[in-house]
Amino acid sequence: YITDMLTGLYNRRGYVQHFEAYYNECKENKYGLAVFVIDMDNMKHVNDTYGHEEGDYCLITIGKAMQHAAYDDEICIRSGGDEFIVLAKKYTEEKIEGYKKKLRAFLEESCAKDNKSFDISVSIGGFVYQLFDDVLVVDNYGNSFTSYQWYKNGELVEGATDQYYLEENGSIDGVYSVALIDENGNSFKTCDETFPRIEDHLQNIGATEYT
Repeated sequence: YITDMLTGLYNRRGYVQHFEAYYNECKENKYGLAVFVIDMDNMKHVNDTYGHEEGDYCLITIGKAMQHAAYDDEICIRSGGDEFIVLAKKYTEEKIEGYKKKLRAFLEESCAKDNKSFDISVSIGGFVYQLFDDVLVVDNYGNSFTSYQWYKNGELVEGATDQYYLEENGSIDGVYSVALIDENGNSFKTCDETFPRIEDHLQNIGATEYT
């Protein structure tokens, strides 16, 4: 079996069976791969106060909410207990926020419609992974960049890649900035700083990955 009998979502076996193909499709087509982790916050309270039948109601309703909030071809998984995972492609940070809002709204509306004396509270963490082979930088807004240029005191430093190059080719004293360049050739410049290492600049703008 690759589906969970209670919720109808994929189980761990279904996740393993589908993940590789889903991942490869995103990488091949340069889609942003989003991963959500969803936990029910008040499962123990519902079970202890209202009984396990109502706990099952919560799990089933979360599964329905996950599918309701889906835009297109998301993979919804019950990974165990009150924990769930969603895999989604072609996602941005804005789309993640939209998914969260739709899911929480469905939970609230379901409890009200079914006259439940409790709410279903969930915690949702989500992140977009850019799987492009040529991506150099991914920031925590989902933006990706394929190259960068160094500037010292407002002048482009040809061929400079890090602090050590600059130390070998003159004083490192000065004001530095980095121009990040996306796959369309658009350039985005970081603020001027006195530190001469690209890692420091990228961390300063919230970059999450760099090589």
